[in-house]
Amino acid sequence: STTWLTAYVAKVFAMASAYVHVDSSMVCGAIKFLILQTQRPDGMFVEVGEVSDKSMIGDVGGVDSDASMTAFCLIAMKESSEMCSDYIPSLQNSMRKAQDYLKRRLHRLTNPYAVALTSYALVNFQKLDKGVLFRHSAPDRTHWPVLKGKDATLEATAYALLALVKDQAFDEAKPIVRWLSQQQRYGGNYGSTQATIMVYQAVAEYASTVNEPPFDLKVDISVKGRSLMNKISFNNRNHYTTRTSKFDGINKDVTVTATGTGEAMFNMISFYYAIPTEKESDCEMFDLKLELIEVSSEENKRVYKLKIEVKYKNTERDASMSILDIGLPTGYKFNKNDLDAVRVAHKHGS
Repeated sequence: STTWLTAYVAKVFAMASAYVHVDSSMVCGAIKFLILQTQRPDGMFVEVGEVSDKSMIGDVGGVDSDASMTAFCLIAMKESSEMCSDYIPSLQNSMRKAQDYLKRRLHRLTNPYAVALTSYALVNFQKLDKGVLFRHSAPDRTHWPVLKGKDATLEATAYALLALVKDQAFDEAKPIVRWLSQQQRYGGNYGSTQATIMVYQAVAEYASTVNEPPFDLKVDISVKGRSLMNKISFNNRNHYTTRTSKFDGINKDVTVTATGTGEAMFNMISFYYAIPTEKESDCEMFDLKLELIEVSSEENKRVYKLKIEVKYKNTERDASMSILDIGLPTGYKFNKNDLDAVRVAHKHGS
């Protein structure tokens, strides 16, 4: 087991328990493992395993990783505390030691990711230091730039937003929400899975907590050369939903007019097809060889054996959760008995 993954799973299932049934022994067993196997006497949590895909953990393993990991585990324990306090007598003491460790480290942290994550962990115990938090933000106080890259920056900013929302600092949180909304990519994601999850959680917490004035906004979108105008109305019931307006062609003037009360984000995306550039190989991590061998031939049926050879070429890390997706051209079909035999052989480890 890894410390980060155990804490992550415990946190997610503890949060989900408010909506679906979750076996408390599973969550509390994970928290107990964290306390007994990964927490040091001074309150710090350490990684005892290894996550094969490092992109999953953001910048937890970067500069100031001791604080980041401790904060991450403290958040998981806090989320699980209502479920596990009776099951784990030492839980409150373990959280207190983690808090004390983070308070000692906070003023010496240099990584904005660690500062944002630590701030969110501490605000759950009414111990947020906004001065330290904003000391590591961008000059306009809209985001927390992390040297590791955009995904880590988005995740850190989401943690900072969660801390401010928990502290009910909505005026300081609003520019951050606006900045995050501007970073959304085509398709609705924010880059890595972890960054996307945290941004959506933070923005959702803001939206469900802030007390906004009545929302009544009418938006008209017109395109030069198109007779019909797209009219969109937003109110308090629907203003968190995304609306789209599509038109064909490029280099056309688009006019957007908004009247009423409220704030909306307008994004314009150009979608086009480009001729792909030829590559020597689309796959750089694997060698794949396919061979179709004729087994038998009859008047109305031919039987082939598909031979697949796969070689993983990266010597620096494991292949982890690799999936081989096999399809057939039109006109072929699999022999189900052969597939069942392969499945049974794999199940028994042969």
